[in-house]
Amino acid sequence: RQSRCRALARWRRGKGPTPVGMFPDGNTPEGVSDMAGNVWEWTLISYGQVKIVRGASVLNDATDLRAALRLRFEPGNSNSYLGFRCLRE
Repeated sequence: RQSRCRALARWRRGKGPTPVGMFPDGNTPEGVSDMAGNVWEWTLISYGQVKIVRGASVLNDATDLRAALRLRFEPGNSNSYLGFRCLRE
């Protein structure tokens, strides 16, 4: 409980995303966590020199927190609000 409170306080101060799984009520029926609202996820989609990220981050308004949201970023761009998702088949 104390680590969750610290993580939420860090997030509220704009210091970065929360650890994966902090909000289990938002999990999909399959158990997938943090589909929108923690960090933007890099995708394999490219448009010329830019790559597409999706999902929004903790910096976005609630109306933008959806897995379908897409933005373009330069491939060399990095910050604490960009990430990736590991998949398992």
